[in-house]
Amino acid sequence: MGDAFPAVPVAHSVGDAARLLWTDGSHCRWMPNDPDELERMAELARQLRRVVLLVDESADYLHSGTRTRSRVLKLIRTHRHSEVWLLFTTQHPSGDVPQAAFGGGPLLYVFQTSVPAALEQLERQWGVPAFLPQRLAAGQCVVVETGLTTQLPPAARALRLGTVPC
Repeated sequence: MGDAFPAVPVAHSVGDAARLLWTDGSHCRWMPNDPDELERMAELARQLRRVVLLVDESADYLHSGTRTRSRVLKLIRTHRHSEVWLLFTTQHPSGDVPQAAFGGGPLLYVFQTSVPAALEQLERQWGVPAFLPQRLAAGQCVVVETGLTTQLPPAARALRLGTVPC
């Protein structure tokens, strides 16, 4: 792990991370060795609650082939009840993130992209005009409401949100 957060303790296993987070009440950095470790952490988060999980480069652990019985997908669907705040980063939501995740995920932060498949999905599924993500400046994003957060039609959601500093 790099030195971006040198003051934050590094956990070397699911057990270390659980101890730091729920026993010591500390922050920690932890990198799963494989998707099964993330599955175990998702189950712990669902049971023990009150945690923020950021999954960077989520395509390494969560993708369109992720099985529907995944604990991570279950946590996405139940995160509000579990008092868990989930954040995922991805380069291409059109292929990296299973569609089931969007149904339970409240917000999608879209930064500058010119990938045709991503632009097509953003426009088709959430009404984000294709030109908008291409024209975003560094530090700007479009916040898209997905899943259960609104009953507005996709075009109205995108128009209401516009661009914001992220």
